[in-house]
Amino acid sequence: MTNPPTGWHPDPEDPSRERWWDGASGKWLDHTRAVGGGQPSGVSSADPLPYWAQTPSKTTRLGTQIRSAARQLWTTFRALPRRTQAITAAAVVAAFVVIGVIGAISDNSARKDREAVAATSENSASFAASETSESTPPPPGPTTTTAATTQAKPATTTTQAKPPPPTYPGARDNDAVANDRGEVEVRGLTTTIGPLRRVPAADFDGPRLCSDLKLENRGSETEYYDSGDFSIQYPSGNEKGTVLVYDNDVHTGNLVAGGQTSGQVCFVDRQEPGQHLVLWNRTDLSDFSTPRRGVWILN
Repeated sequence: MTNPPTGWHPDPEDPSRERWWDGASGKWLDHTRAVGGGQPSGVSSADPLPYWAQTPSKTTRLGTQIRSAARQLWTTFRALPRRTQAITAAAVVAAFVVIGVIGAISDNSARKDREAVAATSENSASFAASETSESTPPPPGPTTTTAATTQAKPATTTTQAKPPPPTYPGARDNDAVANDRGEVEVRGLTTTIGPLRRVPAADFDGPRLCSDLKLENRGSETEYYDSGDFSIQYPSGNEKGTVLVYDNDVHTGNLVAGGQTSGQVCFVDRQEPGQHLVLWNRTDLSDFSTPRRGVWILN
């Protein structure tokens, strides 16, 4: 079947109108006209209207009027000589450039006006605030005191309070309980004790409970130490002193400022399961008083 030539032909969808057939692409275009509407002047059958001058099949009344005016302008422009067309196009471009420059100048001027207004408003607000602060008297004394009290509360909140000390049988108010590093400081000497370990019986000695310890003098004077100051409190509540049977026991001695020593303390193993307390009652040789003791809670 041979395709019809490019031009207006009866619309296959509506016999009362004609539709433009594009022979080059072999397709019906969207622009139509009434039957016998005639070809626009200056447009050949091989030169259809541009897309912005075509009339779609379904448009609003406003769209139809706009496209009709565009079609008339296009037809008039095409009828002009080539030189006149070039001059007209150059004039249109120049007009758009002038309009753009004017718009840019207007936008710049408007922006400066807005900045000036904003600066004036800000200065006015600052002046009003300063006038208010100078003219308004300070609040009365009770209010100021309440504010100060409110600000001081965070320093004494319960979140900063120290946790209560652990409980154990025979606890005293002046006990120094070991911290998370196992350290206890009593009157110039700092002692660190490790966990209890069971030592089986040997020769004539029965089973022992021993713990490694380290003594440090962090004070400024020489301090005396004695392994006899240590004792153990069994889960039954019975308290016993140390047993000296090994060469690496702490024994006794003096530590100058900055000095340190290490060793072990051992106790009789009574085979009692549960919580054991290692106690350090440091004796003052001047009056044999024990103003403070260290406590290690061990299992």
